[in-house]
Amino acid sequence: MKHTEEISMNMTTGRKYHLLTTLFLLAVPFITFSQKTWELVKTKDDIHIYKRSVEGSSLKELKVVSTFQSSLSGFVAFIQDVPAQTSYMYNCSLAKVLKEINEKELIFYQQLKAPWPFSDRDGIYHQVIEQNAATKVVTIRSNAMSDYLPKTKDFIRVPKMKCSWIIKPNVSGGVDAEYYFYGEPGGTLPTWLINMFIAEAPYKTQVKIHELIKQKKYQEAKIDYIKN
Repeated sequence: MKHTEEISMNMTTGRKYHLLTTLFLLAVPFITFSQKTWELVKTKDDIHIYKRSVEGSSLKELKVVSTFQSSLSGFVAFIQDVPAQTSYMYNCSLAKVLKEINEKELIFYQQLKAPWPFSDRDGIYHQVIEQNAATKVVTIRSNAMSDYLPKTKDFIRVPKMKCSWIIKPNVSGGVDAEYYFYGEPGGTLPTWLINMFIAEAPYKTQVKIHELIKQKKYQEAKIDYIKN
């Protein structure tokens, strides 16, 4: 596997597009969300994608808003199904649980493929699920634990990450979801590449979530600690 981070200026348009959408997903959350104004960058199929600047960074923070045909329990069950990430997360090649701390908390490992000439990434994340007893709003937070396992020569480890799902029940029996993320992919990736196609990778991921969450195992999921 090559670890070069140099960009070939003669790459075809198709290769550039594939590369840019992959690199955006590698830019996972780290810095605390800023208070700058959100800018809508894409809206399609009930998926609304926003970006905004982060003070002190050239990367953009992202927010994705959508409505899902799911109960709160079903959505939590979907997110807790870590191996399923390879079925919906753009260019995710491996995802597995490393440790189940309790029913609301786990540590998982993930690999993301990047096209030549960029190196694949891997990351280790601590996930915690909470629910507000009064509002029923569910929050799912994930943070990087880059030193939890030794790094390997085949991957660049995602060094820092913070992201969150905020899931609210709606009057139609589904859920309204907001997803926030921003971060550092590790290595030396050009910022303009990551930001140029900021909407495409998260849009494709959300489309797959809408499709897969309709599966019976999620639609009929019951979780004791979640109030629907």
